[in-house]
Formats: sequence, C-alpha cells, structure tokens
Amino acid sequence: MTDNLDDIERLVAEITELIGQGFVKAARLLRLAYDQHPDLFDQVLKLGGIKRRKALYLVEIDRKLGGLSLDKQRLDRIGWTKTQIIAGHIDAQNATELLGFAERHSAHELKLMMEGGHGSKKRCAILYLEKSDYAVFEDVLIAHGAIRSGRGLSDKEEALMLALSKLSPVGDE
Repeated sequence: MTDNLDDIERLVAEITELIGQGFVKAARLLRLAYDQHPDLFDQVLKLGGIKRRKALYLVEIDRKLGGLSLDKQRLDRIGWTKTQIIAGHIDAQNATELLGFAERHSAHELKLMMEGGHGSKKRCAILYLEKSDYAVFEDVLIAHGAIRSGRGLSDKEEALMLALSKLSPVGDE
C-alpha cells in the first residue's frame, strides 16, 4: 500500500467489493491499511462507506486469526459477527470445535458459551417502560444489588430475581 491516491482508491474499491463477497480478505486489507497507514484509515473507511466500528472488528479478527491456518470460506460462511465472538478464544487445538459451535449456534448463544454460560437454558425478557416506571425499576434493582454501569446496570438479572423472590408465594408454603 502506498500514499498514492490512485492506490488508495483501488484499495477502497477492492475492500468494499470483498466485504460484499466475504469478510476474511477484506479484514486482511483493512488490517494492512490500519497498520501501515493509520493516518489514512478513516479516509479509506469514508471512501468505502464502511463503518469504523465494523472495520475495527474486522481488523481485530485478522489480527487474532491471521497466524492460524483456517478455512477462509468456512469463516465467510460463519460470518464476521460469530467469528469476532470466537476470535479471542480460538487456537490451532480448538479451532475445529469452535468453528463447529459457530456453525450450529446463534451469535447470542455463542457469546454466552464463550463467557462460560449455557445459553440454551436462558430466556430473554424485554421491557418497554415509561421514564418514571423505569426510574422505579432501576431503584428496585439497585436496592437488590444491581450496580450502575455506564448508561445501564450490571448484575441486573440477579437483582431482579432477588427482588421477585421476596414477592413470590413460591417457597412460602
């Protein structure tokens, strides 16, 4: 890669075409652009219409998997989201197993597995609350052990279950 504008435009065209076909080769080119010309990286993204967050995920994927001998077509079929989830855990010894997990599970389940959880037994509950109701919800969770974290709460599941256990007639028999 050079500083020549024509070379940069060709690189951008190649990256954007590759992203449409598969992410592995695009990730490699984005990493080269990021490593060799960090001052031009944002310009490459802008010209290619590539969101910075996705580009940085792709750079990180290539950084973590670049030294492994993996089937690039298989990775492209799995997709960049799932590959990003397993990238920090994969090595030559567990690659076959982790790629198999990625092929058989959703990204959410895969993330839970990589964090040591067992996603298949968990359920998701989404709440849409008015601002005043959310304030009450948040106060109850904090009173039962949740911790403010950024714009949200951590440990909210445990706090909610503790609060609900105090209200539930189950176990009071």
